[in-house]
Amino acid sequence: MFRRKKVENREDLEGDLLRRDSFKVGQQSTFQPKSSKQLLRGIFNKPPLPGGLGPLPEAAQAQTSTSEPAFAGHAKPSEKSFDQLYWPDYFDAKEAVSITKEGEDGAQVTLDFNLYTAGGDAGPLVLCVHGGGYTALTWALVAKRIKSKGVRVAALDLRGHGESPHMDDMSSEALATDVCDVWNAKYGQGGDPPPTVLLGHSLGGAVAIKAAKRGIPTLAGLIVMDVVEGTALASLPYMSNVIAKRPTEFKTVNQIVQWAFSQGSTRNFEAARVSHPSQFRFDKDREAFVWITDLHKTEPFWKEWYTGLSAAFLSIPAPKLLLLAGTDRLDKELTIGHMQGKFQMKVLPTGHAIQEDDPDKTSEAIMDFVTRYKLTES
Repeated sequence: MFRRKKVENREDLEGDLLRRDSFKVGQQSTFQPKSSKQLLRGIFNKPPLPGGLGPLPEAAQAQTSTSEPAFAGHAKPSEKSFDQLYWPDYFDAKEAVSITKEGEDGAQVTLDFNLYTAGGDAGPLVLCVHGGGYTALTWALVAKRIKSKGVRVAALDLRGHGESPHMDDMSSEALATDVCDVWNAKYGQGGDPPPTVLLGHSLGGAVAIKAAKRGIPTLAGLIVMDVVEGTALASLPYMSNVIAKRPTEFKTVNQIVQWAFSQGSTRNFEAARVSHPSQFRFDKDREAFVWITDLHKTEPFWKEWYTGLSAAFLSIPAPKLLLLAGTDRLDKELTIGHMQGKFQMKVLPTGHAIQEDDPDKTSEAIMDFVTRYKLTES
């Protein structure tokens, strides 16, 4: 129903060529005629990236957020600027939240989930759930901006991601159960659990919706970022090929940062430095950094992640906000729901990783939502 208007101008083209030169990426025209097959597959080559399968090299064009400098204080990237940034610059604490549950062999196991927190011990809680392949550090720039504004922030590494345990069951139900269990262990045992806004990006949006349905006793709101059932399901036939095109290893962390930004996985250079190195571990046998999350192994769960998502989102009784990178993401069910006033919607002209590409406007949208529903203390 909606179409994105593509704007091409000399300034955008010059910026693209400058960045390609900075990273020694081959300078070739991006404005080439496309066949119908290429146009169909072009869903991966323009913002927003459908689905929720993490940082894909085809996910975005060479463009940076308008709200921040492109290179964190540098007019042009230098080798030194590719250095990794670390979580203490963004979060206040990091802890392992222990959960005892039934393991895959039926026995009771204790699992330690990695959780970053910021913003003190008072005020409402924004519980952040990342997308497939990402880690909790994808929320670092947002956490830094909102932690001093009367809210607290918690960002969880999902199972199979970051520093949380790896398990074969990657269904959205299992992931949502983990989110609820971590919330209960961390915030639900005291006498005054905080009003909680669930915030999920991509796959994390699907998980947040199901966590909201499973039950967060003090659920005060739900924010879902750039995931729509129809578009996500339509993209699944292409995901294996897209993932296969990513490099399998890097020799240095600096190479990870350089690749993530130059290929458009994120449009924000600071985000590339803090978020993307956390997606890798060092393999001593290969003497290289390899992906922590094997997205190919999650393929049996892809369809289940997104089927029924729109109806589930609309059924949540709490206030809801849908943040999208473009209005062409809406499917029919959500279009009707939005016209009926069942949720708020805001469009931010970014790539798929909205929270990384434009953390300023993302933070503003979160705080506007929290303020609108009077969740902060007066």
